[in-house]
Amino acid sequence: MELIVPLLILIISLTIIDIAVTFTAYISHSSLLNYNLIRRIALLKLLSSIFYVIVAWIAYTFGGRKVKEIVLVISFLINIFLIAMVWLNVVSLYIT
Repeated sequence: MELIVPLLILIISLTIIDIAVTFTAYISHSSLLNYNLIRRIALLKLLSSIFYVIVAWIAYTFGGRKVKEIVLVISFLINIFLIAMVWLNVVSLYIT
């Protein structure tokens, strides 16, 4: 149970970092910077989303009932948003 609180903090931190990287990618894309940098940012977001899912699964598996409810709601809403943003970034980079 002592592991759950750091995992929940890590989930929230990953969410904040992932949203910041999303906006950085959009700003970089709109200012026509190096496309390799933008592709690296998109890859970082994809890897971070996978890591996020793993951390959420660990918290859900080893947490109590209340932790499971929190992780399910937060993970469902945020993962839908973040995965959609990752794929929008990847698709927009390879189309342009």
